Amino acid sequence: MVLTEDFSYIQTAIDAFFNQTYQNVELWLVYDTSFKIMNEYLFHYYPNILSNSDNSQNLNHGKRIVTLDSQQLGEYNLTSIQKVILSYSKVNYFCNWNSFIFQASNRLEAQLAFMQSNNVRKSALSSVNVYDHSKEIFYISSDQNDISETIMIHSSVIGQENLNISFVDQPITYVSYNNKQLSNHQISVDQQLKKHIQPNKEYDGIISLGSWCQVGGALTSRRLHYVQSPFSMFGFRTWQEVINVLQNDFSEYWEYKNMRIGKQTMAYSYSHMDTRLMQKIYDEKYNIYNSHHFEDLNEETYKPFHNRVMQITDIFRKQMEQYERVLFVVKLMSTPFYKTVVYRQDIIDLNNILLKIRGGKSFNVRITVQEYQLQDVEFWLQQMKYDHFEVGVWKHEWNTDVFDEEWEWMLDSVRLAPNHVNRLLQEIIGVDLDNEKDHVAVTQVIDQINGWGYL
Repeated sequence: MVLTEDFSYIQTAIDAFFNQTYQNVELWLVYDTSFKIMNEYLFHYYPNILSNSDNSQNLNHGKRIVTLDSQQLGEYNLTSIQKVILSYSKVNYFCNWNSFIFQASNRLEAQLAFMQSNNVRKSALSSVNVYDHSKEIFYISSDQNDISETIMIHSSVIGQENLNISFVDQPITYVSYNNKQLSNHQISVDQQLKKHIQPNKEYDGIISLGSWCQVGGALTSRRLHYVQSPFSMFGFRTWQEVINVLQNDFSEYWEYKNMRIGKQTMAYSYSHMDTRLMQKIYDEKYNIYNSHHFEDLNEETYKPFHNRVMQITDIFRKQMEQYERVLFVVKLMSTPFYKTVVYRQDIIDLNNILLKIRGGKSFNVRITVQEYQLQDVEFWLQQMKYDHFEVGVWKHEWNTDVFDEEWEWMLDSVRLAPNHVNRLLQEIIGVDLDNEKDHVAVTQVIDQINGWGYL
């Protein structure tokens, strides 16, 4: 996969690779490895990544990622890339892994099975689904430029460009996103297909309003934010306090004089990135608690914590001022969770304060409620014509390693704008990426601001 400076599609492509049902594969990332920000990005999110010099000749141990410095190539073309890879790795088949497409999890397995069962050396899908952004329509294409992205070849025929292609006729979901003009073969696509592969709604910022730390965790796991919001790491004992904090413009938010020490509890420490005995700390002004930042609360340990909260609050304000397209995500849950209740006026108050802090700019909100309140909230939203609100259901108080929240399906249909990372660093945080003295790695800058090693 050849990488560009557009970070927004990289994780989608790599995640699609790891979701493939066929296991005995390598993903080679080809780019200029002197690009510092790309290195930091890749090695932070994929710490087990290898360079081509580290790669062994043994491919029989499952999926892995290997980097290849584009400066090692003589001619910068696909054949040259494949020959260099073949000199380092025992590869039998090659295919281009395009970062701008959606691939079904069985794509590699099905195409490889076709080639092996038919003794084929070069294959491609006979057609692909294409989504045209400008007209918001799917169509099926057999255009050579489209299907060329699906070519798979045996290593013995590298460079034989005139070799005949055998086409896989069985349907494999493979969607290319582009802005090309539609040809005469436009068709309507099955609605079930469209539901699963429609392009993501794009936002300049996707921001957690709590009221629980797992909301920030859900955004993090999907690479939908890079800096925590002022609500991400805390538990609101009464979810309506989120509205109160916003209405008060964070006045005395986590001030030392309002903090009370509770019992010790085993919890995840964001500064040490492991589970240990932590103090539960309460902000009694806003009825919030925090289990992730203090082993021992005192004035000395409080200072760096408060500085980071203020930094993140300042970033939140700048995002409200500068971002045109913002999505707020909030889980309407109090603690203990069975005491959670949502009133019609709560929704009105939440909408009104978001209107105020956005200063007239548009925004969208995705909220989740308990199942017994879903119909009421849906009715209120329809009655008040809050078309910018969407509602889902949560059933579990906690996320675990076993299951995600039921409502997290809502996050699968959104993405950050391609220029999000650069805007965050330059416009919001204030890093001058053109100044070598100020050229700090992406993850270092963000870790410093988050302050607890958790993106």
